[in-house]
Amino acid sequence: MDGDDIIVHFSTPGDLIGVLLFNKTINEFPVSVVSLGVSQVALIPKSTYTEIWNNDLEIMKRMNVHVSTRMRLFHNEKILIKSALQKK
Repeated sequence: MDGDDIIVHFSTPGDLIGVLLFNKTINEFPVSVVSLGVSQVALIPKSTYTEIWNNDLEIMKRMNVHVSTRMRLFHNEKILIKSALQKK
């Protein structure tokens, strides 16, 4: 960390990190992850997404639920940041 980093989300067991980038053609991951404790991460090749997951309706539904839940949480946090102190 170089001092410019900010915490956007605390991931919990089962969270997908970088799921929004699965269908992008980038080779570099534009975010970093730092563990605050003992952690395990499963590195899944992008080819697994493009060749298998992208064709599995149940997996796509679960990924969409995960992404929409995260977006809703981000939206709620943004609302709280801009809300008056009484609402917080």
